[in-house]
Amino acid sequence: MTQRKMKRTYVELVENHIQNYRQMVFLAGPRQVGKTTVGKSFAKQFSSFYYFNWDEQEDRQLIIKGPKAVGEIIGFDKMKKRPPLIVFDEIHKNRNWKQFLKGFFDLYGEECQIIVTGSAKLNVFKAGGDSLMGRYFLYRVHPLSVGELIRPTLPQKELHPPKPFLEKKLKDLLKYGGFPEPFLR
Repeated sequence: MTQRKMKRTYVELVENHIQNYRQMVFLAGPRQVGKTTVGKSFAKQFSSFYYFNWDEQEDRQLIIKGPKAVGEIIGFDKMKKRPPLIVFDEIHKNRNWKQFLKGFFDLYGEECQIIVTGSAKLNVFKAGGDSLMGRYFLYRVHPLSVGELIRPTLPQKELHPPKPFLEKKLKDLLKYGGFPEPFLR
């Protein structure tokens, strides 16, 4: 069975952010809304792409060793080309995730682009005393909306003329909710 692809509005938002700001991009939201898919969608745009998933034992052991251990695997000292993209998936499950990301960003933030994906727990750091302040920008990823089904790209202007909406899409949205999986079938 081949998997269909769906371009989410968030891909364009993240791409714009990566090109214009030197900050980590945090993608937070409920399960199955496409956070990991958005993060991985940039793999072909970068000469080097690294994906670390806290749920994978090998990746977890490497992350626990600290930012320098991950940096050695990536090989920052040998890089001459365009900066790599690094995705840390579900890293918020590590109780020291904030310290890890702060250390990694402080060591290598000038040499790479970083996307962090995870649940709503990524919002926890918004409270006072945030050691990551200024180092990230949070995008809250939501299930599909009628607007995104009609126009999955960001508007070039604020107002658009009405666009027809297929009744089947609306019925499917009402039947299945806004999670992308049923729309990929």
